[in-house]
Amino acid sequence: MSGPERSSRDSETARAERLLAAHGGFLLDLARESIRAAVTGGPEPERRNIPDALCNDGASFVTLTTREDGHLRGCIGSATPCRPLALDVAENARAAALRDSRFLPVSPGDLPHLALEVSILSRAVALPVRSEADLISRLVPGEDGLILTDGPRRALFLPQVWDQIPDPQDFVDHLKQKAGLRQSEWPPGIRVHTFAARSVTCATPWTQARSPVRIAPNAAAGDPPRPPGQRRLHHPGANDV
Repeated sequence: MSGPERSSRDSETARAERLLAAHGGFLLDLARESIRAAVTGGPEPERRNIPDALCNDGASFVTLTTREDGHLRGCIGSATPCRPLALDVAENARAAALRDSRFLPVSPGDLPHLALEVSILSRAVALPVRSEADLISRLVPGEDGLILTDGPRRALFLPQVWDQIPDPQDFVDHLKQKAGLRQSEWPPGIRVHTFAARSVTCATPWTQARSPVRIAPNAAAGDPPRPPGQRRLHHPGANDV
């Protein structure tokens, strides 16, 4: 990544952090109520009084995990900004609950057992690489999200996946498999993009009223667990997409 591209991504990442600090609770509530309406057949959340900052186009992912063991339960998102961020979060929340083809649709009885995460993505930047080895040498573990595209085949990992797959070679191998590529395959026309993401989470979104979002650095190994329902901002963490 060139110096100007790195600077641009850093600027977008800082903007995402400010956006989540100001409106992360609103986005969690919007995602929660969109999921609740989709799963129960209830009324859609009202789209009035949306903060101006959330009316600009943005790219988001919404992730559902099981509270007991942290297993993925649904994750859908947008790789590029294509609609107002608030609308993007609402639509991706519904899709994560009902249309992730890897899982059965979420039922009303599942809701109390699920944690919720909303991620905001920076714009993806093309990363010209000479080979797979070149890509692996240039990845920044824990920070880079990655998109591989080979014709109609395309796959994306959020930066959160580094927590599960910390080795760069394994990270790329798993993403290639997700894209339908063989482990030994590196097509000559494959395109590579990287991006950053920042996220806000809530462990008990279905039972807790919205509380202020707290900004916190990455939790280091051995850090005490946060109280249930506490929202936090963090650098990319733990889920597959």
